[in-house]
Amino acid sequence: MQQYPNPEALKIVIASDHGQMMGTSEKITDCPPGLEPKGRMAIGKTDDTRFVVLSGDRYSLPHDISIVKGSASLSSFSYTSNKKIIGSHGGLFPEEVVVGVSVLRKSIQRHPVLVFCLGEGKPKQLGELEITIDNPNSVPLTNLCLYIQELPSFQEGKPLAQEIPANQHCSFKIIIPEVQELPPNQGNNLFLSGKLTFRFACLETASAALVAESKIIVKQIFSSGFDIDEFL
Repeated sequence: MQQYPNPEALKIVIASDHGQMMGTSEKITDCPPGLEPKGRMAIGKTDDTRFVVLSGDRYSLPHDISIVKGSASLSSFSYTSNKKIIGSHGGLFPEEVVVGVSVLRKSIQRHPVLVFCLGEGKPKQLGELEITIDNPNSVPLTNLCLYIQELPSFQEGKPLAQEIPANQHCSFKIIIPEVQELPPNQGNNLFLSGKLTFRFACLETASAALVAESKIIVKQIFSSGFDIDEFL
């Protein structure tokens, strides 16, 4: 890997040509007339519903071939004492045709996590904050902790009990101990800044900044900023 010009971008893919049937399965001993068994398939066409036919012209094959649909097999590596097949190659059964692939690289690549907060409440009262987290990664997010600079109770970090599953978009609500009162002429929006820290499946730590549109809508009566005592 070190000899490759860019080791961080290098990917090594490990796969196999096809799978193999697990456990025991039945052997087709009454092969339909006109078919010539050849391991996992048979040369020729048949109307037998146990087979699916692949046309040579359509699939660029040297012959028309018929493949077993289910877990039965035309041949095997060995048999059990009661003539059940062990280690067989079936036809179109998932264990035969679905092949796992492993992709190896020098470092784990994670997708960005998006965090959006939207809340509302009245000044100096309890409020509600809805947190929406988009996790496009193939592992869950654990050990969540939310930091919000504009909320005193969140400035040191507030642990969250939730776990965000892999490839999921989740929303949940938490209570704000006290909603701040906004200064005059600022409107009703208290925009939030901060971050969410977490672990990828209890492994490496990471963080994501709050989306810029995150805010709390403060339901307060307009204040001019003047104190009545100034006029007395």
